[in-house]
Amino acid sequence: RPSGCGGRQIHDRRADCKILSIKCWTTYTENQYNYPFDFDYSLLKDKSFVIAGSTGMIGSALVDLLIRISDRLDFDLRIVLLSRNIKNLESRFAYYVNDRRIQFLEHDVTAPFNNIVDANYIIHAASDANPIAYATKPVEVMQSNFIGMLNLLNLGKECKSNRIMYVS
Repeated sequence: RPSGCGGRQIHDRRADCKILSIKCWTTYTENQYNYPFDFDYSLLKDKSFVIAGSTGMIGSALVDLLIRISDRLDFDLRIVLLSRNIKNLESRFAYYVNDRRIQFLEHDVTAPFNNIVDANYIIHAASDANPIAYATKPVEVMQSNFIGMLNLLNLGKECKSNRIMYVS
């Protein structure tokens, strides 16, 4: 069995990743540290984020983490969630539908951004990263990676973002 944070054991092998992340967060919040890692969270205060691929595994985890940081530290974070399918956004983030900090935006990153979305930080986590997609439509998968990054870089240039992060 894999061990969890703080020497805890994880017993449910079907959800090891989810449990591990929850156990790690719980471990850090139960002891003298409020947040994991040695990081100056004040850098995030009152900032805005665009997260492309926000319904995916990494993108959705980042959304949840940012909301938790915003709640715990009383930061006024604004997060624009991008997805090719608005229904997926509304389903995955149903509990944030009425949250003023969250904006849902249906957009495919392979298309240029016509309207400028204001963002201090842009995170590119959009990719159809599964073995079936790689086997059946490899060009489309690479387009979301390369053309999507180009479009997000152009967006960052237009709105003068502080940072752009590519999740590969």
